Amino acid sequence: YNRAAHLLPAVTAEAGRGCRCIYRIGVEPPPNRRNDLYHAAVFVHDRRIPRGFRLQHLTRFDRWLREAKAVLRSPEDITDVPLTSSLHPSGLKKGRWQVAVRVAMEAEGLLLLPAAGGKGGAWETGALMYREPGENTVELLAHSRLTVEDKAAAGSYIVHERVFEGLKPGEWLLSAFVRDRNAKTFGGGKFTLDLPRPGEAGLSTPVPFLSGQTWIRTQLPDMTDKPKRVAEATRSTEALTTPLPLPKRPVRRGDGLEFRSWVCAPKKGISGGVVRFVARDGEPMFRFEEVKPPRGGTCNELVDPVDTRFLEPGEYVYHVRYSLPDGLEPLSRQQVFVLE
Repeated sequence: YNRAAHLLPAVTAEAGRGCRCIYRIGVEPPPNRRNDLYHAAVFVHDRRIPRGFRLQHLTRFDRWLREAKAVLRSPEDITDVPLTSSLHPSGLKKGRWQVAVRVAMEAEGLLLLPAAGGKGGAWETGALMYREPGENTVELLAHSRLTVEDKAAAGSYIVHERVFEGLKPGEWLLSAFVRDRNAKTFGGGKFTLDLPRPGEAGLSTPVPFLSGQTWIRTQLPDMTDKPKRVAEATRSTEALTTPLPLPKRPVRRGDGLEFRSWVCAPKKGISGGVVRFVARDGEPMFRFEEVKPPRGGTCNELVDPVDTRFLEPGEYVYHVRYSLPDGLEPLSRQQVFVLE
């Protein structure tokens, strides 16, 4: 008498499903078309199961790439790893711009796990830069790691940087992401930069920066760079001499804050002036010293430090305005910042 066999019908009847078998079918795609999408059907004794299947072989890299592309489509919606991306024009040569691509994140935002010599973290940083409408696309990707003797000091930043020369005037867009390999989380950021055309009246997008911060520098290689190696981030013990992109978080009262922008004059030159001011709720709070436009056909950089010690918490707008003669509408650009 087999008690287990006797109880089996009662158990299956109680479950209400009876006995069923589960079949697992493995499918191997053709070696030369592994990433293609296939449609599959299952037959049992010439009877087709009333369900279709779509199959695609994805490697670990394929799955990572899908996630990364999803972040790049709407980077500011992904905030698990806070980061800031920016484009900073730093000079002109033969009518083309030199622009620094920077992706910065706070070191304490990484998940650091015990490692030899202290604690370690690893992450990937990617960026897509292109000129509207989708021209001159540049893809950037860095694999980085960091080892510290103890927890990363609050306020220290990791800055990925790449400088490009010969960029055309126009609107450039940057989308960036960071993936924390230990925490399996993503963060995203984006920035839009208008580059004026030399020889014409124009203003660039003001770029906000923090100064006087400690920093950790690493590389941001082009996808075509060879060899591809893991970049070792190195800690600097000195205050940053090159300002950092303004992080997403509000500016702390007392932090060093500055705005940098470029103004270009037409070849013949025009009268007028360049006015910069900080406003709150639509009302100017204070103005910077007015400057004259650069000489005809040239461009100058404007650097305006903002002393945050004397500002109350709230949202502010930095304005730069280039007045034009003969009843022409002035050119203007602005940038918002929040003080806590």
